[in-house]
Amino acid sequence: MTAFRRNSSTHDATIGSLPQHLFSLAMSSAGGQVLQALYLLVDIHYVAKLGSQSLAGVGAAGSVAMLMQACSQVLGIGTGSLIAQAAGRKNNEELGRLVSESLIVSIGCALVVLLLLYPLTGFYVRLLLSDGVAIEEGQRYLFWLIPGLAVQFVFSALRSGLRGTGAFSIVLRIQLISFIQYTVTCPILALGWITERPMGAAGAGLANSLSVFASLLAILVYYSKLQTGISLRPRLRSLKIQAVRRIVRIGIPSGGELILQYVYVAVTYYLVQGFGHSVQAGFATGVRIIQVLTIPVFAVAWALAVIVGQNFGANQIYRIRAGVRDALISSTLLSVAISILFFLHPDWLIHWFSDDDEARRWISEFLSIYAWGILSQGVVAVCTGVCQGIGRTTLSFWGSATRLLTFVLPALMILRMFDAGPSYIWWAASLSMIPHAMVSLFIIRYAIAGCADLPQKLVAR
Repeated sequence: MTAFRRNSSTHDATIGSLPQHLFSLAMSSAGGQVLQALYLLVDIHYVAKLGSQSLAGVGAAGSVAMLMQACSQVLGIGTGSLIAQAAGRKNNEELGRLVSESLIVSIGCALVVLLLLYPLTGFYVRLLLSDGVAIEEGQRYLFWLIPGLAVQFVFSALRSGLRGTGAFSIVLRIQLISFIQYTVTCPILALGWITERPMGAAGAGLANSLSVFASLLAILVYYSKLQTGISLRPRLRSLKIQAVRRIVRIGIPSGGELILQYVYVAVTYYLVQGFGHSVQAGFATGVRIIQVLTIPVFAVAWALAVIVGQNFGANQIYRIRAGVRDALISSTLLSVAISILFFLHPDWLIHWFSDDDEARRWISEFLSIYAWGILSQGVVAVCTGVCQGIGRTTLSFWGSATRLLTFVLPALMILRMFDAGPSYIWWAASLSMIPHAMVSLFIIRYAIAGCADLPQKLVAR
């Protein structure tokens, strides 16, 4: 197999300034996350113009897309972690083999998605919806979305090859191409701009699939034109089950950690549902504001995963410690700035999201309470980056699972035993981040202390 050749787009985090690597990678990662947030906003904007029934159908069907994204992330994180380690070892042959093996797995996943989702589309949409028109719109949307969901697995495998070598800037450019393509094609297909033949929800699904195909085409062009040396003709007989197990062993706990985050948000939704729509609207809007403003914090974690992975592969533990220190300082400063904003001036954010005075009051209260947990969230994000870098994602999963004890159970007890308002539930959610951060700091220390001999052991497997 041909060797992977470095170029100006990649980052060799085993040499050079760690703060510079961290800043450069985090900026590109943050740009990608901003584009993803804008992508969702554009999607909601155009689909809402189709009417409430179409919006309901697309919203229900969209949960399938969230599940598929979580599944593709399992493959992406597992592959990216191993590729970063191989890049740190300067093992070009292993780099090519990992991408080829992940491609085989991703193609298999894509075929499974196609075979399973099409027969189950009608049953799933009817399970969530009762309105006939909404059901029909949801089915039409999924029919055209499923090809994109399948191809997403293949794209995720190729993207992991770029992220593992630190080529975040290339990933950002590809995301920009996808975003522009979707922004142009969605109103044309769904609303009938120019053509005057609107496809409705089906057009929105087709526009989504086309944007994924555009991303795949762009990344294939990158691999071929820039001569990365990675073969894009994987052979089934070259697949090693042991390598697949390593990818899955790293990826599944990361997927489970993501599911736990959804669980905690869903539990909070459930606990505040009896306090009226203004409280629910305040919480939902507050969560979205936090997701947007904490993008820089999580961008640091994504960047750290590459830095730790490459230096772990190179067995340069002192650079891992220095990188983690820089990431903790960066995430702390960013978290403090966000917390101060929530404490002092939450109002300038709120008026962009709601015109309801009662909802605004609850948004402001939620943000001021959750500000106490933002700093801890930064520490947790750094812990996730460390565990992904060294391939021990089970540790960060169990760290996240501690909130089942520190948040879910206390919140349920508070609601049952006391005449408590939503503020108490939000305090429980915010303060539960503190023990989570303490556990995360212990995990970071434990993971780094025990990883000195692991690169050689992993290569020998």
